[in-house]
Amino acid sequence: MLEPKALKARIRRLEPGSNRSRLLDGAEGLFASRGYYGVSVRDIAQEAGAPLGLATYYFPTKEELFRQVILRRADELVEETLAAMLALENFGTLSIEALLRAYLTPLFRRSIDGGPGWKNYVQLLCRSLNLHRDETFLLPVLEVFHRERAEFLRLAQLCLPGSPQTAIFWSDYFLNAAVLHLMLESGMVDAYSGGACRTSDLPTVLDEAITYFSAGFKALARQ
Repeated sequence: MLEPKALKARIRRLEPGSNRSRLLDGAEGLFASRGYYGVSVRDIAQEAGAPLGLATYYFPTKEELFRQVILRRADELVEETLAAMLALENFGTLSIEALLRAYLTPLFRRSIDGGPGWKNYVQLLCRSLNLHRDETFLLPVLEVFHRERAEFLRLAQLCLPGSPQTAIFWSDYFLNAAVLHLMLESGMVDAYSGGACRTSDLPTVLDEAITYFSAGFKALARQ
């Protein structure tokens, strides 16, 4: 391992930011494919083609590295989702179908058109959120996406006036539990349908999911 002075000198000689970004890219891909516990900082350094000392220089712990991976793209996704949902209320076009589309489209669009980085990011979010929420490394995920989740719940209640609040909570829970699986593109329906349906066909998955879950929200709201 390089001595601290030698390591700092090496960092200064390299293009500013390039190594940090490469480490974040490597972490994003490995966390997406293996999950948080299946990856070490050494694995990430090797993936990025960087010395282990460089990885720990930028990110003292794996938890901090995971946090920075989450924060790097979160604001862009959250702000677009919030803007899309609030526009429905502002322009008087609020319905449960429109709200579901506004809530889900930014996530789906990035997985479809955002390139490998966004694909990895979306899948790592979904893989991570399938774990128990008491895991401390998940705190940045829960914190940064709290605003959009709270706004969705508020607007869903406006879409379905008079419905029990518990119905909204259950509907939201079922929706998000399904989305965590859908974005992983597991291939499950491909085999069952003989190829007529494909989990990788995300535009179709989005349209079908909106139809399915809008009916579910309405059904629970009537109870």
